[in-house]
Amino acid sequence: MVRVIKRYDMSRGPEKRSRWGCLNCRKRRKKCDEAQPACQICIDRHSECIYPDWSMVKYGRTRERVREYQDAGNLNNSMSHRPVLLPAQPSGTETKFVYHFSNIVAHLISFSFPQPDISNPFLLHILPRTSCSTQVQRAVEAVAAAHLYHLGAETQNRATYLHSQALTLLATELSSPRIDPAARINLLASSLLLIYYEIVLGNSANNAWCHLQGAKVFLEYQDEAAESSEIQFFRKIFQYFNVMLALSLGRQPLVVNGVPGPEIPDRIDTVFGCAGRLWPLMHRLADLIGRIRLGQNGISEARSLIQSLEAWSIESSPGPSTDAYMEAMLQIARAYKFCGILMLRMTLSSSLDSASDQELLEMQDEEVYRSAFDSVLRVCVLSTPMSTLTWPLYIVGRLAGSTSDRTVVMHIFSQFLEKHHMKVVDGARMAVWAYWGERMSQRQNWKSLPPVLLG
Repeated sequence: MVRVIKRYDMSRGPEKRSRWGCLNCRKRRKKCDEAQPACQICIDRHSECIYPDWSMVKYGRTRERVREYQDAGNLNNSMSHRPVLLPAQPSGTETKFVYHFSNIVAHLISFSFPQPDISNPFLLHILPRTSCSTQVQRAVEAVAAAHLYHLGAETQNRATYLHSQALTLLATELSSPRIDPAARINLLASSLLLIYYEIVLGNSANNAWCHLQGAKVFLEYQDEAAESSEIQFFRKIFQYFNVMLALSLGRQPLVVNGVPGPEIPDRIDTVFGCAGRLWPLMHRLADLIGRIRLGQNGISEARSLIQSLEAWSIESSPGPSTDAYMEAMLQIARAYKFCGILMLRMTLSSSLDSASDQELLEMQDEEVYRSAFDSVLRVCVLSTPMSTLTWPLYIVGRLAGSTSDRTVVMHIFSQFLEKHHMKVVDGARMAVWAYWGERMSQRQNWKSLPPVLLG
């Protein structure tokens, strides 16, 4: 007892621990004593004790970063023709969320290349708006807080509170009798950010669909002939989630101003990755699946779309990126192609009566499945951003039949989750796991499956 008293000086009072300590404790979700140079847990585990550098999270640094992207963005609207006043100095917590979004989250959800002459579009078009729009700032903070919650560095209540504030500000702005063009763009940006909030937390796909419907209304007010690069970027985010949420819910994609599908001339895009003519085909796929689930007969159209997907290809080309980034884009695009073919062929299989036709289709499915599996695995090996890999990984996982394939799929899910820390990935993984349990030795009907949020 004497030794214990000597070792722990009772005059120091109770030992203080927090969840804002070293990175090892935060990763393990342990309370850290924040001792310097190493905490007691790291000493006991013989681990290197590293503390996050919060010196960068200062209002001045955030202010400089906002100004940098305001200059680079050159916003083509009324906001850019008048001085942009930064809001009153925010609290340290608020600045931390904006910092986390701009330095971590934005790079996880974009295909921007890691080169100094190419700006991340989320920073170029969204970050400057946090300085002039409280609702955009709250939406950014909500997304960042949700991501920090999955990192074990923030409470879920904080993310929920910021999300509630963002919704309140959005509703207040919508209640205004007249909304000017600049405010309408802020509403569009906020609606799209709230979809990302649902993605990070893995919430209901129906909630995300409601925000998508709101974004559709704001997009319909935009003049496509005179669209700025900012609006074009927001439109691409909308079209991406339009297809992904439609596939998640088994619905037809939304139509903006009577235009059914997106026009994406870019071969390499910071939202879609390698797009070319692939993304309009994915839009057709989502629309066809939605109509078939409503009872329409789309067999002939499905065969035509399969031929279009099989004919689609993109060759490696020199781009402003490292080889790993370009290869990841190519493989994700191919994974979408092959998974789209698999979905259509499974739709066709239910209409075939001949046993020989069924056997031939299953052989073709196995070949396409192997191609999709290989592309998904290559993306995992490259260790680049995987934000748009959820849907193809989900499709490949459901079709994995062997123990070895399922082990690899679970490993990819684990790496994906560790890299991105988004609940939507874990939701897809749990759905695949549940499907394996119900599937047993025969395929389950796709129409009977509950909706899974993908994105």
